[in-house]
Amino acid sequence: MIKVIRKTTVIKIHKKTKLTPYHRQEIWRLCHKKIIVIDLAKCFMVGGSTIYNVLKKAQLKLFVPLTSKNASCKTISYLIKL
Repeated sequence: MIKVIRKTTVIKIHKKTKLTPYHRQEIWRLCHKKIIVIDLAKCFMVGGSTIYNVLKKAQLKLFVPLTSKNASCKTISYLIKL
């Protein structure tokens, strides 16, 4: 008997990320069930503004946290100036 092991994709998440992609999808689902933002914020232990930001990105089906777009901080010349 041959067992097929499915490869899993690993998502790098920064250590200061407040919500995982699963939590973001759950917030989106609960919002459609008419749960108010204050209750969601208490449930997930984040602020109301974080919930609103998640909902704004969820409208675009963007549940994965984005990386920094500031390329200048990633260059060697920036590090030399420090």
